[in-house]
Amino acid sequence: MKNLTDKLRVPIISNATDENDDDSDDFIAMVTEIFVPTAIGLIILIVLGVGGNIMTMLAYVENRHHNKVYDFYIFNLAVTDLILCSVSMPLYTVYTLMNFTWPFGYWFCKIWLLIDFTACTEATALILILSMDRLLMISLRTKYENQITWKVAKTVLIISWIISLIYYGPAILAWNYLVGYSTAEYMDCDVEFVYENDFVITMSILDFLLPAVSLAVINGCLLIKIFSWTDRKGKSHKCQEANTRQCFSVSEHALSTQCYVSTSLHQNKASANISMPMLRDERSSFHSDNCLKSKKIGALAKENIKHTAAKPKLKSAKLLAMLVFSFLFFWSPYTITTVVISFCNKCVNQSLYEFFNWLLWMKSAVNPFLYAYNIPRYRQCFKKYMKMLGKCRNSH
Repeated sequence: MKNLTDKLRVPIISNATDENDDDSDDFIAMVTEIFVPTAIGLIILIVLGVGGNIMTMLAYVENRHHNKVYDFYIFNLAVTDLILCSVSMPLYTVYTLMNFTWPFGYWFCKIWLLIDFTACTEATALILILSMDRLLMISLRTKYENQITWKVAKTVLIISWIISLIYYGPAILAWNYLVGYSTAEYMDCDVEFVYENDFVITMSILDFLLPAVSLAVINGCLLIKIFSWTDRKGKSHKCQEANTRQCFSVSEHALSTQCYVSTSLHQNKASANISMPMLRDERSSFHSDNCLKSKKIGALAKENIKHTAAKPKLKSAKLLAMLVFSFLFFWSPYTITTVVISFCNKCVNQSLYEFFNWLLWMKSAVNPFLYAYNIPRYRQCFKKYMKMLGKCRNSH
């Protein structure tokens, strides 16, 4: 494999080699004190990512009769994250623990980079698709289900996967043939265009900055529409509350009048020496219960009105804030440092850059728990699968 790799590789530029040799001192050597906790941490991260995304997919399959287009998008995001957690992260774990040495060969590196970059790009696209889907749901309202059909959703996903594949694919596979030389070092695995400033900046803008701005604009519009919608609902609920109060006031007055008339009749009958103690008690109890029930119903109606008006605002704001924050938090450090490295390779510590690379992948392990935290159906399925796993462990 080594001889075949050497024959396939084009000679390396001397400048790139010198710069990378100078940067070798920036790596933290994998001594035992660092190797063991790093290995344990990365394995735990991979297990959480793979397990969480598999549970998300199983939850989708289990509730397939109740799923909507939004759930279908989440299922595909789980598939994308599973690819990253089961392909990108394990192989890069080996690369990291071997002091950033790639033992799998030149062409396997190309294929791995293609899978990794395609899945990362598709993950970004799916976050945008999910946000746009929520905006359309609020904007179209009753027309949403008629216009955003399963066929539309499948078409959107096919197009997004094709775009994600050709976004970096040609550059990863054929860059060295297009420019006539290679910057890849022996036993290393990195994209050939890593030091091409113009290309890196352009792709970083398209890959991160543009999606981040789009995500902020889409979710900003969505928040505005949600708040305006809940305000209208709140006014409607106030009208309903006023009508409810009027209704209960009338019913209470009628019941009170009925109670008074009934009581008067009983008193008149009593004065006429008509003794009906049991009937009087039953009627009195019946009317008093009705009066109490009407008051309880009125109180419950008011409570429901308050909760119904406030719940959508809090829930939507929390979900959107988590979505935007997680994307910016996990992706921005890697993107910024990648742009800096394209200009100044010595300006960023290489071990720090590798940590930011792992931080980007970490989002794939966090996403399933965001679904479970915000969507009750997924949360219930997660709990069920965790209980089943616990029972299996206890049986063994």
